Amino acid sequence: MLNRLFVLLIAVSSIVIGQDKKVQVRISYFSSENVFVDGGKTAGLSVGNRLVVKKGDKNIAVLEVVFVAEHSASCKILKKLEAFAVGSVAETFVKVAKKEPENLVKKLPDSLVTRPDYKAPRRQRERRRKRTRISGSISAQYYGLKDNTTAGLDFGQPSLRANIRGRQLWGRDYAFRIRTRTRYNSRSRDYNSDVLKSEWRNRLYEMSFSYENREKPFNFRAGRIISSQISGIGYVDGLQLTANLTPGFQVGAFGGTQPDIRNSGFSGQVTKYGGFINMIRGSNSLRRFETTVSAAGEYNAGTVSREFLMLRNTIMLGNFRIYQSLEGDLNRQWRREKSGESFSVSNLYISGNYQMGKRGSIGVTFDNRKNYWTYEVRSVADSLFDDALRTGLRSNLSLRLPWQVRFTANGGFRKRDGEAQPTWSWFGSLGKTNFLNRGLGLYVSGSGFSNVSTNGLNSSLELSQGFRSASRFSLAYGLYRYRFDLQALTQDNHWVRSSLYLAGLRRLFLSGEFQYDWGGDIRGFRFFSEIGVRL
Repeated sequence: MLNRLFVLLIAVSSIVIGQDKKVQVRISYFSSENVFVDGGKTAGLSVGNRLVVKKGDKNIAVLEVVFVAEHSASCKILKKLEAFAVGSVAETFVKVAKKEPENLVKKLPDSLVTRPDYKAPRRQRERRRKRTRISGSISAQYYGLKDNTTAGLDFGQPSLRANIRGRQLWGRDYAFRIRTRTRYNSRSRDYNSDVLKSEWRNRLYEMSFSYENREKPFNFRAGRIISSQISGIGYVDGLQLTANLTPGFQVGAFGGTQPDIRNSGFSGQVTKYGGFINMIRGSNSLRRFETTVSAAGEYNAGTVSREFLMLRNTIMLGNFRIYQSLEGDLNRQWRREKSGESFSVSNLYISGNYQMGKRGSIGVTFDNRKNYWTYEVRSVADSLFDDALRTGLRSNLSLRLPWQVRFTANGGFRKRDGEAQPTWSWFGSLGKTNFLNRGLGLYVSGSGFSNVSTNGLNSSLELSQGFRSASRFSLAYGLYRYRFDLQALTQDNHWVRSSLYLAGLRRLFLSGEFQYDWGGDIRGFRFFSEIGVRL
């Protein structure tokens, strides 16, 4: 019945707008909630337009435009008969015909009319403005470990977590975000003075209120925030202000204090300040360039803890995507004495990816990270501090093969300063969906590492059965083997694991996992359970 109504909706919409000017765009990107297209205001699109996704001459979906930029737009899915992908064609009409079949228009609700200049009645516009969207989840979890070795390190951990996001508050571009977690750790005994037999661990990661719309002159974020423009600064209890000089050019500044890193409590000991410039050119995943230049400082009771510059670039050209992040430390006062230089590159990360259409993707990443001196670690011995300097190179491959088979693999190395040999690691997985019957998946995977003194191999076999509403049950077996070359010692550890995820019970979801381990140095079982509600 729903499918028939959907086809009728598309057909009637096509008749109503059949004499208007046709505009075709392509699907450019999928997020967790929206579909993006490569046409915006310059193409004639406006909020409320309905786009019909095409597959040849067949209508397979209807989208509604919810936000429009100059050259792109984001949409929500109203109806979908078949799946569609990046590159799929969607079309609409942007100029109202002089004559329309009045009887057909009257039979449709006002919200389904696809005319860009259509204005709903005042009451209906007010209802739309007042619609607030709440998303996220709240859940209760329990993790338990029964250790059957002589150490007897039993462990239990009940926890509560919440991740809530509200958007379009009061019908406008105000939003809030809350991410928090509380845990109670219960151990068989005290491990040391810092790891007690029982303790609470409460964390408030983010609690912010914001206004974000690049079309408006000013935006802000306040509360416990983490800046998307200066991710290296960490969490801040404070305020960030942004001026949108144009939709593609922003300047901003922030200031505040650092939360207590041990308990997430408020602390005025460490203050943070910074500013940034952000520029975007292009508006879709086929051709886009974004760059951010920022500067930030961290101070402990007025003493320099860290000052740094950051340069971040994202380039998307057709099927190519390149991302680069660079941090450079400005060393003065005691930091210059510690490092022996006034400027040092602390972090460099570069990744490149090529999307081979529906066949898969291939990519490579380069990661050169160094420790940087802060007020908290200034007393650490230089030898221990420098021991963590490391450089890594890694490549990845994902392929869609015939008969619904997918192959993924990645591998690379990481080398610390002073090490004679790097540590090599790799991972590979081969999976087939609809194995023997619909919804049954068979997955074989393996991973391993090798360095100057140790070699390890972890292999597994998993059967996973999917059900309606994204529910799933799986059963797996694995073997973890590692060898100490210096001692000529090999250890084998086996495990079996079953897991269950149930969704679609209104907004409730349930999940559980049980794993039994046995072998050379691991014996016992562990389990995890969660019950929650999606908002």
